[in-house]
Amino acid sequence: MQGREDLADLSTLVDSSADEVAVGIERASAFLMTRQDGGGLGRIYLSGGGARIPGMTDALSSRNPGGWTPTGVSIYRSTPFRALARTP
Repeated sequence: MQGREDLADLSTLVDSSADEVAVGIERASAFLMTRQDGGGLGRIYLSGGGARIPGMTDALSSRNPGGWTPTGVSIYRSTPFRALARTP
């Protein structure tokens, strides 16, 4: 396929990117644990271009750095601007 990376290369790239995002989520979760009586995260919403990367949601779901994805925390793709009216 011209102009496309091998699927294994894409998987490696997604995993690497998911690691970076996971570190950010871990830091945010640690901050929330200190601020909200240890409540932590209930849901995680991904939006923007990174959320559209095939496999990103699954790659993040499989990680658990620092315990930020305990059982019951779901990761969703979000399109926050979908409901906004557009003018041509």
